Amino acid sequence: MPDPAPSAAVPSDLVARTLRHEVSDLLQSVYSTVAILAKLLPPDAERERRLLGDLRLRAEVCRDQIDAAHDLLRPHPADLTVLDLAELADQTAAAVLARFAPLDTSVETAGPLPVSADGRRLGGVLALLLRNACQAARQRVRVRAAALRGGQAEWVVRWDGQPPSAELLAWLERPFPSVAEARYGLGLALARQVMDQHGGRVEVTHSAADGCCVRLVLPLARE
Repeated sequence: MPDPAPSAAVPSDLVARTLRHEVSDLLQSVYSTVAILAKLLPPDAERERRLLGDLRLRAEVCRDQIDAAHDLLRPHPADLTVLDLAELADQTAAAVLARFAPLDTSVETAGPLPVSADGRRLGGVLALLLRNACQAARQRVRVRAAALRGGQAEWVVRWDGQPPSAELLAWLERPFPSVAEARYGLGLALARQVMDQHGGRVEVTHSAADGCCVRLVLPLARE
């Protein structure tokens, strides 16, 4: 019998959209179930409430990974407008840090910092990197947005944690070099892609004094 004809290649973006749709439905069920069960728990059920909170957080991590993979596979042209990086940093920190109340956190922004950027993509990257930092931190997370010399602005998140591994840093150069550290690697890979679109750069460092640091540098918009 003749060999069967090879099937047509399935576009990766179609696979990503399908998974995103199906997983989003599943995660919505998780969110609803967690909310209902949390209301039914007695006030002293701290352990059960903590388990439900962990379940919701894991669902959010899954959602972030699917969204980041989707954006990596389907990078739309950047929809650039002039926005305030300091304001975006404040908004992102307010939304993310509220979920990590036990951590010692601080946010320092010195605006205005006008940059030409796609607010949706840049905001998504800031949120993903900050959430990853909070999940990896032992006790402390610091966020800063400020102007630099030479007509540039920076957004920096620092946390006390282990130094970045070689597998994690490899995501900056090639997405999905392995499945190791995918949760954090997707954030770095997407940050690199967005910075390339915006004429900026991403840096990852670690020191005994400052811990881990992810730094995004963008050109300030001209008046």
